[in-house]
Amino acid sequence: MDRYFAVVARGIEELAAEELRALGATELTIVPGGVHFQGDREVLYRALLTLRTATRVLKPLRDFAVTTPDMLYSHVRRIVWESYLNPTRTLSVSATAEKPPLAGKGGPKGRGGRGPDRGGDRGRDRDGGRGRGRDGGRDRGGFGGRGGDRGGGPGGAPTPSLGGTKWLYNTMFAALKIKDAICDRLKNEQGARPDVNKETPDVVVQAHFAKGRCTLSLDASGPSLHERGYRASGGAAPLKETLAAALLQLTGWNGLVPLYDPMCGSGTLLIEAARLAQKQPAGGGRRNFACEKWPDFDGRIWAKVTSDLRTQQLRKLPAPLFGTDGSESQLLAAQDNACRAGIDLPSVSLKQLDVLDAVPPCAEPGVLITNPPYGVRLGDDSYLRKFYRQLGDVFRERFRGWIVFVLSGNNELAKCLRLEPVAEYRVWNGPIPCRFLKFDLTGDAPSIVPITEELEEQPEPGASGESGGEVTTGTEASGFNSTDAAGRLAEGEAGANEEVGANAEVGADGDEASGWSGAEFDDGDLTEEDLLSGEFSGDDDEDAGDEVAENGAGERDAVEPGASAPHQPPHPETPAERDASGPDA
Repeated sequence: MDRYFAVVARGIEELAAEELRALGATELTIVPGGVHFQGDREVLYRALLTLRTATRVLKPLRDFAVTTPDMLYSHVRRIVWESYLNPTRTLSVSATAEKPPLAGKGGPKGRGGRGPDRGGDRGRDRDGGRGRGRDGGRDRGGFGGRGGDRGGGPGGAPTPSLGGTKWLYNTMFAALKIKDAICDRLKNEQGARPDVNKETPDVVVQAHFAKGRCTLSLDASGPSLHERGYRASGGAAPLKETLAAALLQLTGWNGLVPLYDPMCGSGTLLIEAARLAQKQPAGGGRRNFACEKWPDFDGRIWAKVTSDLRTQQLRKLPAPLFGTDGSESQLLAAQDNACRAGIDLPSVSLKQLDVLDAVPPCAEPGVLITNPPYGVRLGDDSYLRKFYRQLGDVFRERFRGWIVFVLSGNNELAKCLRLEPVAEYRVWNGPIPCRFLKFDLTGDAPSIVPITEELEEQPEPGASGESGGEVTTGTEASGFNSTDAAGRLAEGEAGANEEVGANAEVGADGDEASGWSGAEFDDGDLTEEDLLSGEFSGDDDEDAGDEVAENGAGERDAVEPGASAPHQPPHPETPAERDASGPDA
């Protein structure tokens, strides 16, 4: 049995763990931002093809203490890399680092350390006077790249460094050292160095630095698993497929009752719902996975897994799906995406309609799920408060008998719905902490809740070291207890819960919100001297945004300027895991 790590967005780790259990994975350990598990190759292949909530699956090779670049180089070079690649294969190395604790108003500041301190002890400290010394000067963040001290602690004290290793503020430099160690090892053992290919590498090495340690892993996924292969276009802020799948699992919807999204946008929620109901594997539309180029890839097991998954698929949807949106272009994008996903379109009705004109699309009550704007860049707050009041009236007056789920990234706006939630779940939409609210409209006429009434405040996901997010499935989440749909939902509950699991991204690697900063090293552009001098260019905010998008940035809203993604450690941290390693020389 090999050890693996599924990278998952914050708040939905439990859902991913349930999916992995259903696949036969063992020794599951849930941590903020992911799930450690064990399994054979068949479990790995099934995880890659079917996990709906994970963004990556990594195979840890080695975990070791590291405090200097030379120490990093030495540890990496000792690994028998010829067991994983050879000079004919291409290589890509990426690195992420845990964000160091902040003191006062200081902290890391993007590429090139553009904050007032401009690098080290020399420069102006936000909370203290000037300091001069050879440690800083205009070093632009120690070793350049992503990082640099933007200030300091009280009295001008420097910001605490990353596990005592300030050079890790620049993860591109760390990626360079790892790449050099791998290539030097292969040149010494096999006479040639592998080429670096940032776009379509044969082997992807992931490094994560936290608490003075480095974990090296092979990425079995390749492109992020949220890239299902069907999205040709999205809206201004499209919901990530992994988050959409997690929200559907949290509703307890099993495909046997109608589902309606009155603000469907480019159709992500509807498409993920249809794929779930038709038992299509989440990764069935992808062209390849990184593990297919590993030396130990077993084509026979892979063929067996893919054949089994094909035989389980349904031709038609058990119940109809409905989507409306006020934008014609969005609906055309949704239709195109649905066709690419192989969805049975006659069973998915798409219609142009303003959400405030929405009415039940069928006689039978069902589940309404939607993701309205939060007011982060895409909407004006004063307008949205009025919009949410009207939206709450629509739900209250026209959707009696339905279960309504609303994803909200703005608590003040959610209160404007003036509906009492019967359940709420903490998830992350990219870097935005959200509440997934459930409103049960199947009983008596719901009363209007005063806007002044506060929703109960709870710690954000992962704030206390927990995985974050309340996770329930089945009828507890769906609440169909007073309509004809109740029996049908209960009837399929067991089967549905076996297929679906549980979590939601921050963005870290957006792909995963797994780290504070990250970089892929491209051999042809920068030298070690460039990195050490810190004189290469880059835009902090754009890089941060790209990272969030890769790690799981969410759908409806863009990142607010200055917002930061919470850390999601994607690598082993327990003592037992630290002893795990790849083959040594």
